[in-house]
Amino acid sequence: MPPNLPNEVWSKIFSHLLTEHEKHRLEIHHFGDITNARLVCRLWNDLATKQLFRTLSLGTDVDTALHLFDSWHRFVSSKLVANAARRVAIFSATEEVDGSCYKGNWPPEWEANGEWRAFESAIDRICDMPNLDTIEVRFTSCCAGKDARLLPLDEEEEIVGPELATTRFQTLRAVLRAIETRAERPDTTVIRELVLDNLQNMPLPSTIAPNLFCDIQRLQIKILSENYGYMHPDAERPDLIHREELRQFPSYLQNKLLPSIADQLVKLTISGEHWGSIPGEFNGKGLSFPKLKTLTLDGYDILRKDQFQWVLEQQSLTALHLHNCTIATHCHAQQPEFALWNVNLHGWSKVNAYRLGPAFVGWYESSLRWDTVFHSICESLPLLKRFSFDRKPWVVYFRHDTSPFPGQMELRYLAFSGRWFEPPRLYYHERSELQESMPRLVDESLAKAEKPDSQALEKLLQTVEDRRNERHVL
Repeated sequence: MPPNLPNEVWSKIFSHLLTEHEKHRLEIHHFGDITNARLVCRLWNDLATKQLFRTLSLGTDVDTALHLFDSWHRFVSSKLVANAARRVAIFSATEEVDGSCYKGNWPPEWEANGEWRAFESAIDRICDMPNLDTIEVRFTSCCAGKDARLLPLDEEEEIVGPELATTRFQTLRAVLRAIETRAERPDTTVIRELVLDNLQNMPLPSTIAPNLFCDIQRLQIKILSENYGYMHPDAERPDLIHREELRQFPSYLQNKLLPSIADQLVKLTISGEHWGSIPGEFNGKGLSFPKLKTLTLDGYDILRKDQFQWVLEQQSLTALHLHNCTIATHCHAQQPEFALWNVNLHGWSKVNAYRLGPAFVGWYESSLRWDTVFHSICESLPLLKRFSFDRKPWVVYFRHDTSPFPGQMELRYLAFSGRWFEPPRLYYHERSELQESMPRLVDESLAKAEKPDSQALEKLLQTVEDRRNERHVL
């Protein structure tokens, strides 16, 4: 080993022995390279260990729970491990292959009255991690709304078991108690980042928010709506679009949760599936994030240009990432649903408006295209130096999975008729029933947007690259 190489340099080298995906501790890894480095000498063992245990994960699998989390307690009792921890990931439950929640190792009191002393005691051990910066709470991907009918569509099917909102909230309460206890201890860092993976789309009780977000500067939220696992896609459950949570949660997010922490955020990620327009709108009006540097939106659906205005008003932004964001071009207005949902189609025009028929019923179309949005971003955000527009899912852009994903311009426009779906394309001859029901020449009108969209995106990407590379002459 070169004697004059600083330890900081070696630590940086050792950090590259783990991939970004491995650092998230999503699954069992052997970590062969960095564990082998620990065998070289005492110094390497010390430096490599600090990298290996920067992220700790607390699971609720069968073996761990049956032994009252004894292995976790012994693990974090090591001062070397506890001092190395910068991020802790807390799994609220074990997820089955089909996405359902495994409850076989839960004590009956957990669902009955929110008591699981062993699990709560394990969460309390974050108090013994003096250098912690980030807390993640990872919920399972199957949940049920408050008015859910837990019945299969087919009598021969079995419905998967969701993780209930009550136990999700209890996990967050336990995390909050541990954070508050830890804050009272001397010589501990302030927790600045909070990741809520699969946060159910229900307003948080006052016993959780806003205290859970105190001091948080980097907030990453992946929103989850009622679903029944990987074996039952939303397309097979058309009733889910009528869930009350889909209407209420965007308003809660915009008018209560985000305003309470807007002044302190420097980084914000909001991820979801088809959120922001129908059946519940998120238009960001009144939201101001004076310190926000990085904004990431995933799955955000845009009905009108003014719905995106709140993004353009965040003048402090230096990075903007749009993943799976779409513009709605065609919408089949139906009553009484659209009146109940308060859908705003201002600026849209009715297809075949000359025909007699009830008001605000039938197909409507919008002229808004991505080239207009790209030009607005370029002109309205002068500090922007990083921008991305793609189809990367959460597991890729946040968890750094290497799975392939569609390109930038794929599926950037959507239509709505009882549910969201892809409009027909000019060269795709096989059409679904919903696509067949749409007005004529939809594919031709969207094909005309290809060139201006691509040119506007290229100009925006070139502009932000030029800003990154510009040199200031003193």
